[in-house]
Amino acid sequence: MQSAHRKAQLQALSYDQRAVGDAAVTFIVCGLLDGYRGLSQALQPALDQGTIDTSLLDTWVTQASQAYADNPASQRDEAIRSASFAAMTLMLAAEDMGLGSGPVGGFDKDAVADAFALSDEEIPVLLVTVGEPDTHGNNLPQKPRKPIEAVLSVV
Repeated sequence: MQSAHRKAQLQALSYDQRAVGDAAVTFIVCGLLDGYRGLSQALQPALDQGTIDTSLLDTWVTQASQAYADNPASQRDEAIRSASFAAMTLMLAAEDMGLGSGPVGGFDKDAVADAFALSDEEIPVLLVTVGEPDTHGNNLPQKPRKPIEAVLSVV
């Protein structure tokens, strides 16, 4: 969101988190419940490039349709997973451009969907704030993190 009015609205829906209003732009990153329906179109560039052939494209499209068409829980899981990867990529791209970014998970998802006219197939997963990095020390310090051994195991 870039307009002052819409940013203020989004900030209010994100429990008044300052970063949402202060950022140059805040993205509403959504997952698509029916994302599997667009798989053929998404894979078309790979087909055109010769990376995959028609048989493989058809197999993947069939498998995705079988896995997701009648499975709302899997649709939701995939929508959240895909949106999370998109948000991460957005944040890495911002960093590469010398910008600061931050994920915001605390917001009223139903109210955001309503206020910003999201379709029933779009799930707001994260807000991502992007702008000039704060060089004045106004950001909170990073919260302590668990040691890597507590969250990762090699099997």
